[in-house]
Amino acid sequence: ILLVTGMLAGLSAQAQKVSVKTVPQQGIVAKDSTDLKMEGFASLEQEVIAIYIDKSKMQAELKTLGEEPGDEKTIRSFQIAIGKSRGDKQKEGDNKTPEGIYFTNSLIDIEDQNLPESKYGPYALTLNFPNPIDRLHRKTGYGIWLHGAGNDERIQEKTTTEGCVAFYNDEIVKLNNIGSAYGRNKRRVVFNPGISAG
Repeated sequence: ILLVTGMLAGLSAQAQKVSVKTVPQQGIVAKDSTDLKMEGFASLEQEVIAIYIDKSKMQAELKTLGEEPGDEKTIRSFQIAIGKSRGDKQKEGDNKTPEGIYFTNSLIDIEDQNLPESKYGPYALTLNFPNPIDRLHRKTGYGIWLHGAGNDERIQEKTTTEGCVAFYNDEIVKLNNIGSAYGRNKRRVVFNPGISAG
């Protein structure tokens, strides 16, 4: 079992401007914080959330973290794709998805930044890899993101990225919108227990 660890920092003001014009066919439809409250997510404003990435199952789980162990609640699950190579990222260019606890630095609107949507989908959340512990272990690299798949068929390939975690395009939008409901000054977490799949 593998979960990519990481802490999501509060989203920037740019995250608050996201407007979803197309409605995904399944799952949570969340255009803004008002919609989320109607869906029963109003309590999230008082919660800390974590994204558990299980590399062996190719699955991410968005959870609230309770005050006591075992108090967490799963909000929803996502199918994902990860790096082309197995194991914990050690150096730049090894195509491995890192394992650890990370904060998100910012939200990137792929179209606004003139980046290829065919690779990253509509949005990306950047992570603070390498973190201080990674640097202590002399790990190198940069540009580790949670992002859309671009071509959703890439998710079925499972190990297709250069180390990032890819989501279906409509699901990275949902993930962003749920995060936006917290407000830009809130912190969120991408958490990884550090159990490696390979």
